[in-house]
Amino acid sequence: MSDFFSPTVFWLASALIIFGIEMTINTYFLLALSMGALAGGVTSFISPHINTQFVVAGIVTILAASAVFYFKKKQKNNNIQGLNDDNLDEGQEVFVEVIEKDGSSNVNYRGAKWKAKPYDEALEVGSYIIKEIKGSILFITKK
Repeated sequence: MSDFFSPTVFWLASALIIFGIEMTINTYFLLALSMGALAGGVTSFISPHINTQFVVAGIVTILAASAVFYFKKKQKNNNIQGLNDDNLDEGQEVFVEVIEKDGSSNVNYRGAKWKAKPYDEALEVGSYIIKEIKGSILFITKK
């Protein structure tokens, strides 16, 4: 019965509980804490000293949290610079062949007909770049 309350079980159960909470809220910082608890559990196999286990768990947690902070900051900077991967269609090329009476056009893009409207200036026959998508309408600008 004493093995049930061993430090290894404590560390690994803590890691699983923290990981489960992380999966529900997606902060990634709890993932760092879970990794630290897992490292404490692995250390408990090697060293019976609780101080060593806490030091290893703390170091791993700090390193993992620093990595999460760095990657989140890098992702935030990419989003600010317009490098967000949420809309891969922006920047793609389309060709306007016919202009409708209302100033829009129907263009072929990704194997389907799309309604295209000018983003800034009137449409002419030629190549355009997708600037923005709202619903099923492409807003395009001159290449």
